[in-house]
Amino acid sequence: MTDALINGADCICCLPNSPVVVVVLNAIIAQQIQKLGSMAISLSKGKQIPTDKIADGRIKYIFSHPEDILNNLRFNDLFRQENIQQLNTYPVIDEADCILEWGEEFRPDYKRLPVKGSIFL
Repeated sequence: MTDALINGADCICCLPNSPVVVVVLNAIIAQQIQKLGSMAISLSKGKQIPTDKIADGRIKYIFSHPEDILNNLRFNDLFRQENIQQLNTYPVIDEADCILEWGEEFRPDYKRLPVKGSIFL
């Protein structure tokens, strides 16, 4: 998989445990949640985070915009909990090619995402 990505090839992979998928467009989030059903949620401002469903593995995918991850303190608290960290949750940046195509000012918060890396350690 790594060679394919480095060489610029398309790649499909199965990620372990629960990924947090950072997405550009609402339409993509809605489409993915519709496909994945109860295994997925959208993390958005003001929305309740079902901690119990994440902790016990019923929710496998969390979709969010970069702004919601950066500005949601409940998100930070959730992923600092020991039982959640044991799930080996990984962030996935989806549709990053849109940022390249539409310019960095389209979603400037993508640049700030590395500051959240520590909550996934």
